[in-house]
Amino acid sequence: MRKSSLLLVALLAAVAVGCCLVRPLPAPPLESFAGRWKGGARFLNRELATEYGALPVSLELGADGALAGSLGEVALGELQAFAFEFGGLEMRAKLAGNVLTTGSLAPQGQHCVVLLLHPEHAGQIEGNLHLKSNFAFDVSMRVCALELRRE
Repeated sequence: MRKSSLLLVALLAAVAVGCCLVRPLPAPPLESFAGRWKGGARFLNRELATEYGALPVSLELGADGALAGSLGEVALGELQAFAFEFGGLEMRAKLAGNVLTTGSLAPQGQHCVVLLLHPEHAGQIEGNLHLKSNFAFDVSMRVCALELRRE
């Protein structure tokens, strides 16, 4: 009984020390992403890329934190931005409707989008776009390569 109590105290101490070592990320570096961006997202799956081509993407990021955008003809709503330590940005949004209304992926309930953006290089941003049904684990997620240019 005494060994288990000692083990529990040691475990709690390790967790407490570990929590103290975690650094919060800085605020999202929106200043470096501020502006209007347009481009396309192409499915990484070859068959889907051939079927759908590039989906048009537009983003408007304000240095004050204002976020807006669209995927195809559908507006991105409830946008949130999160920083990566290397200077990149993760954006999460909910779609106001179905992006894909025809073809093999026509509406499958994928109403969430996650954009993973690398830092700007020469007026361009590259990254990934994840078309998902939720913001957690999703086996039906579709991944696209994303390329944006500053307007």
